[in-house]
This record gives sequence, C-alpha cells and structure tokens, in this order.
Amino acid sequence: MSSTVIRMRSESRTDLKYVSQAIISSSDMAGSELVLEQLSDANDATILLLVFEKFYLRNSSMTACTIQIVDDGQKQAAVIVGTGGGDGIFNISWGTNSNFACKAANSLAALGFSEI
Repeated sequence: MSSTVIRMRSESRTDLKYVSQAIISSSDMAGSELVLEQLSDANDATILLLVFEKFYLRNSSMTACTIQIVDDGQKQAAVIVGTGGGDGIFNISWGTNSNFACKAANSLAALGFSEI
C-alpha cells in the first residue's frame, strides 16, 4: 500500500476548533466522509486529529486522509497522511492517496499553513 506524507506549519495560532470546521467544510474535502474528529490537550499542547475517507471511482477503491495538527502555544505544525487507494493484484493507487493529501494541504494553505 502506498502513502503520501505532507508536513506543514503556521506561525499564526488560529483556534483549532475553527481550523477543524474550516477543513471539514472546505470544498477541497467535498465528497469525503469524516470518520474522526478529536481535539485533545497534552503536555501544554492542543492536538487536533481528523480522519477522512473517500471512495475513488476511477480505480474503485477507498483511500484515507489523516490530519494531525499540534499547537504548542507558539506555532502550529500539521502532518497530513494520504494512504490506501490501491486496487488489484499490484495495488496501484493511480495517485489517489496523493490527490487526497494534496486536497487537505490546500485546505490548510487557505488557513495560512505552508509546506515544510
């Protein structure tokens, strides 16, 4: 199974509840299903975890996108993982996991995050 990892960060500190809703409602994430939304605190940091899944008709398979954002009080760091999307004996994804991860990255870029 193949996967794509994108790392981003933002120097601004937008409330993670707002960030979560902005990602969920963004047009880039349209057609995907929200599987998990979790906001928690740990060691003086706030952590947002979002998990989406989406069915891609072009290769008849499911793919998942996990977004984790950590706010340490000074900056926000995000990790986006697009995975799955493969089908058949060779498990070829035709880029669906990368496509899904890039859509999530576009949603974060609109909120001021930049890729690192």
